[in-house]
Amino acid sequence: MRPLVARFRFDQLALAFVLSVVVALACDRPIGAEQRIPWTLSRVEGAPEEPLPFQAVEAFGGKEFETPTCLVPLPGTDRFFVGEISGRIYSFRKSLPNEPASLALDLGQSQATGERRSARGEVHGAIYDLAFHPQVQKNRQLFITYSVTGEKALVRVSRFELDTTDPARIRPGSEVEVLTWDTQGHSGGCLRFGPDGYLYITTGDGSNPQPPDLLDAGQDISNLLASVLRIDVDRTDGDRHYLIPEDNPFVDRPGARPEVWAFGLRNAWKMDFDQQTGHLWLADVGWETWEMIHRIVRGGNYGWPIVEGPMPLRTEVPVGPTPILPPILSLSRSESHSVTGGIVYRGDKFPELAGSFLYGCYRMGTIWSLPVTDGRYDGVRKLAQTPLRIVAFAQDADGEIYVMDHDFTGKIYQLTRTPKTYDPAKFPRRLSETGLFNSVRDLEPAPGVVPYELNAEPWMDGAVAHRLIALPNHQQIMGNSAEQSTPWQFPEGTVLVRTLMLHSPGMDPMHIETQLLHREAGSWRAYSYWWNTAQDDAQLVPASGAKKTFVAPSASDGQGTDAPSGQKQQTWRILRRNECFTCHSAAMGTVLGFQPEQLDRPVSQGGADIDQLKRLKYLGLFDASADLSPSSAGRLTDPYDAHADLNERARSYLHVNCSMCHNPRGEPWVMIHTQKHLTLQESKILAEPTLGSFGISGARIASPRDPFGSVLLYRIAKLGIGRMPHTGSQVVDSRAVKLLHDWIISLDPPETLPPVVSPPTTVQALAALFQEGITVEEQDRAIQQLLETTHGALALATHLHRGTLSSSQQDRIVQLSQSVPSANRQTLFETFVPESQRRQRLGPDIVPEDILKHVGDSERGKQIYHSDAARCRTCHEPDLDGHTLGADLKQLSKNYSRAEILHHILEPSDKIAPEHTPYLLVTSAGLTHAGLLVEKSAEEIVLLTAQKQLLRVPSDEVELLEKQRISMMPERLLSDMTAQEAADLLAYLQSLR
Repeated sequence: MRPLVARFRFDQLALAFVLSVVVALACDRPIGAEQRIPWTLSRVEGAPEEPLPFQAVEAFGGKEFETPTCLVPLPGTDRFFVGEISGRIYSFRKSLPNEPASLALDLGQSQATGERRSARGEVHGAIYDLAFHPQVQKNRQLFITYSVTGEKALVRVSRFELDTTDPARIRPGSEVEVLTWDTQGHSGGCLRFGPDGYLYITTGDGSNPQPPDLLDAGQDISNLLASVLRIDVDRTDGDRHYLIPEDNPFVDRPGARPEVWAFGLRNAWKMDFDQQTGHLWLADVGWETWEMIHRIVRGGNYGWPIVEGPMPLRTEVPVGPTPILPPILSLSRSESHSVTGGIVYRGDKFPELAGSFLYGCYRMGTIWSLPVTDGRYDGVRKLAQTPLRIVAFAQDADGEIYVMDHDFTGKIYQLTRTPKTYDPAKFPRRLSETGLFNSVRDLEPAPGVVPYELNAEPWMDGAVAHRLIALPNHQQIMGNSAEQSTPWQFPEGTVLVRTLMLHSPGMDPMHIETQLLHREAGSWRAYSYWWNTAQDDAQLVPASGAKKTFVAPSASDGQGTDAPSGQKQQTWRILRRNECFTCHSAAMGTVLGFQPEQLDRPVSQGGADIDQLKRLKYLGLFDASADLSPSSAGRLTDPYDAHADLNERARSYLHVNCSMCHNPRGEPWVMIHTQKHLTLQESKILAEPTLGSFGISGARIASPRDPFGSVLLYRIAKLGIGRMPHTGSQVVDSRAVKLLHDWIISLDPPETLPPVVSPPTTVQALAALFQEGITVEEQDRAIQQLLETTHGALALATHLHRGTLSSSQQDRIVQLSQSVPSANRQTLFETFVPESQRRQRLGPDIVPEDILKHVGDSERGKQIYHSDAARCRTCHEPDLDGHTLGADLKQLSKNYSRAEILHHILEPSDKIAPEHTPYLLVTSAGLTHAGLLVEKSAEEIVLLTAQKQLLRVPSDEVELLEKQRISMMPERLLSDMTAQEAADLLAYLQSLR
């Protein structure tokens, strides 16, 4: 009977399964899917810190503009004007927020044909800025900066007139051209009238971002580029519709453009006058490392391109006619990616901001204030974190502060005080307190929290991801308008969860980091939790991020191993919270993984493969308005699936790892776009590189059939400066190197490109390595020959990643590569050196404890101190005349502890002794100098300059003498040292007591 019973039970189960399939198909329910349980356990609310004091809320009824660039109030009225990239200018009234904006000017559009061309055949394009004349109510004049495309690319400043209609319009026929300059990139274009009645104009260096200052314009005042100009627009000079003020600093200098007021700026983006003091403040967009805030003085030289902020850049460029002045404030790239000025607030509504220069970050949406008190500039305060692409600020007569978004929403926002709506103490400090998991150890989600998978995971330094999404209660994801960068709107309280794990076959995974993306108060916030060694919980990481070195399970990637077999040492860095939005930018919709093209895939459920998107829909995650069809990128492909189409794999890899920046709405300086739906021609990925070739002759970003002539492959394969992915990765992806190598070989070169010819030396030397019976001498000769060029070195490194060479050959290649003099070639092999044997530089993010935990050796420290690399003796030892710029190190070691000395080195501007406070001196002739104040009398001022020279200036020739808040001691002096070397230097300094 037992077989019969068993058969009966099997038939019952089979019938039940068939019935479940029929019911599922009838209800459009995926096989094996269960109804969604509401998530009611969330404790992810508010934030772990006190809210920032201000928030940005929509103003003026949510009016939208098309990529606006400026927001300017019309004096004496309640009307604002907005300029757009489109060449149009609109106006609206503050008192009637629901009234549509009216078109004030469509620059260059022909009334007859509608074409955007002037009578001279020029195309009039982007509006950069506009400024109303101080007497606009009388003379009806305003000035506009805009781009011109014709035989050359130009930027033009023109005068226009307002008519007397209501709403006011700008008369196109009233244009009078005032000033024009050539540009190939950075244009500047900000306009402001000063308290003196003159018009001030910013110009960029005229170059594309890469390489820096291609035209060498920064220190050259024989042209109008990279400067602040100052002109009198109320008077004319012959055919010129302006006059040069007599007190401009370079009017009598042969060969100089007399319009120049200050110079050495890269791409100053918005400036403002302090209406109380008359001081001019300006934000200058940096290159790769620093953003700058300057106070502009007559004849000031702000250093570009010799320096970028506090750091040397192109030191071979001759200094202009005046000494370089340091920025009032430098912002590192972890703080700001494109700084936008700025207003000096003098309203009554927010007294705590009085006299502060407000500025923001175009890329990260952060807003800060820099207080100015008694000539000191300190106490920078973070005011707000917004999801905006901040392009302009404005304030009105009532003291209201407005912020303009460029291309995320195109709307205007008002700064208001943030109401306190949560208790920071209640924010979960441990992962187990979030309400996301039933079991943290097992990553078992709480009821209502839904796991999901992606088609194409980004590279995460060898980690794999476990993903969850949690929507509070029964809330759903809704659809978005077609114009938005993301197809879906996520409800308040949404949490996306990604746990990163490292593992090897046969070993338990090591949980490293769990990341949360949390929707709160209309924007997204990012948090990370660091897993403990017991692997049963994780701790919230501070906003400043964290770094930890551990022995991790390692995949068999052939890279440097320095731990027991199957393991390797790895340093893991958790990014600062604001760094997360470098990739998760508002312009890209913030949410990158939970997208249709990633979710459209089968997943295993109940022993069967089911459609993931249908399952998520059935669970109730989406409402009826949400479009589940993939974007124009189409369904993405797993880059590591060897059975999939090669082109689909490579394009998907570039899409998920690179397109966050390399897209039309990404970083403004990128020259290629890597979204999967673009053709190679549209992506410009076959073009010549703009950042440099890294020593590759005839390089292209991707050189068809020539992977070793491709900068794309080079940057994926290296560590250090220039590595890609740029953010969040410190380990080379060997599988990606293989993938992109094969993909580039498969590309057919367009007819417009010259045929690819690999260097014969590379071909011959590589062939020699694969010959049977090759001797050690022949092998070394071939390796050395390949290491002589970047092309050959990349070929060697690629074969190491592919594992096509013998282990003895690999070891020899790595050994010989470390003595190569070229950093371009040496860094290709650093990944094959065990991490513990690499030079562990402190880098930009120095944690004092990393240095203080080492015991220093004073003798080694003495050698470091006296070396040229340390630069200590330059300031802290007297010259032949007894002059010294730095403090007496013997007194320093007597009065301060080891930790305090280190703090002085790391933060030299935090506390500056009076005798070492630098001063800025401006002469009546317009010359500027900086140095320590040695003597001040009725007869003369004596400064000790950075060159340890005494500068004597008669007191009656001194126009300005002002204390500076930035120390003459450079920052990041220890960044290129190891922690041990820094500890040795500290030991030597302490021994001087």
